[in-house]
Amino acid sequence: MLTRSLILDSVKGYFHAEPPREEVLDFSNLRILTPTADYLLAMKCVAARFDTHDRGDVVFLMRYLGLKTPDAVFAVIERYYPRRLVPAKTKFFVEEILEGGG
Repeated sequence: MLTRSLILDSVKGYFHAEPPREEVLDFSNLRILTPTADYLLAMKCVAARFDTHDRGDVVFLMRYLGLKTPDAVFAVIERYYPRRLVPAKTKFFVEEILEGGG
């Protein structure tokens, strides 16, 4: 079973900055926040894991955000990640998804 710290350690490599968040639920004893859709898209694209759910997640997020070109997707990515930190595989990942129609 994965512990909370192990899960956090495995994902923090994809966080370049504190993610912008939006509130999902707010109860008297529980508040749930999530990163914004554009930040999630940037993080998923930078990870560009072909053998996981990243592709499906990226397709969903591109549609949700109305992004139809690689330039539009990279404009979002570069809001959160400096170009030097974006791996080459990200470009291929994004282009493959958009060339295939999502």
